[in-house]
Amino acid sequence: MMTDQQIIEGFRNNDQKIINEFYAANKGAFLNHFRNTYGKADDYLLDLYQDAITALWENIQKGKLRTMTSTLSTYFFGIGKYKMMANDRRFKEMTTDTDLQNLNLIDGDAEELEEKEEREQKIDEIVGKMKYPCSDILRMHYWEKLSGEEIAHQMNYASTDAVKTQKYKCMQKLKKAVLAVF
Repeated sequence: MMTDQQIIEGFRNNDQKIINEFYAANKGAFLNHFRNTYGKADDYLLDLYQDAITALWENIQKGKLRTMTSTLSTYFFGIGKYKMMANDRRFKEMTTDTDLQNLNLIDGDAEELEEKEEREQKIDEIVGKMKYPCSDILRMHYWEKLSGEEIAHQMNYASTDAVKTQKYKCMQKLKKAVLAVF
């Protein structure tokens, strides 16, 4: 069994064997923890896990991880928690966006609507279950606040207009799914 320092060195040196071993060794516990503690959907958790692995790698590459005050796994789970909290904050901002207000969920009697947080969680789950490219485009636009140009570059779209068109189609799918739930 490798020490945390050996694993960190493996990440620093881009040793795929060590990175893959760490990935496999922590995946089940990570997914179970976040599913049981926060009630997040599996699709969302798989994305969160990948984001946390990427952030861990980036932190090691940038030299941010020099002194350990906990185990590497604990540090890694902390990254996951902060990523999830950031996603949740962005999601709350997204639910006030005019695109979602157009779902007619925010225009009626307050008593007739479910609790706002419940609604937000449901929409988060729906976006988490959407297929590529919709899940990625919506998360990049609403959670990560990327511009159309940045999304086009990251997703290899020809133009920002192509991103706008795809985002529109994705919002239509989201609206349909949300209306089916509410």
